[in-house]
Amino acid sequence: MEIAEQKEADYAVISICEPFKNAFERIPNAYKIIMQYLGAKGFKEKPEDNILSWYEYVYDKEGIAYMDVFVHVNAVTGGNLHTDFS
Repeated sequence: MEIAEQKEADYAVISICEPFKNAFERIPNAYKIIMQYLGAKGFKEKPEDNILSWYEYVYDKEGIAYMDVFVHVNAVTGGNLHTDFS
């Protein structure tokens, strides 16, 4: 068994309701929305030590599947911080 530790970090998160009903659209779009929110062009080549750049958490709430997508705010390269969401 391996024990891993992670330093405290800030994440942007988005929740997807029923992520597997149209997984190839809903999950990538969640990442796209977070990256737009962060004004990002993409992930940095070298992630920070002891910090996950991104992860997903799937859970059930009242019989409905949900997925939370987390992106470490410092794991992305900067871009236009004033993204137009229209």
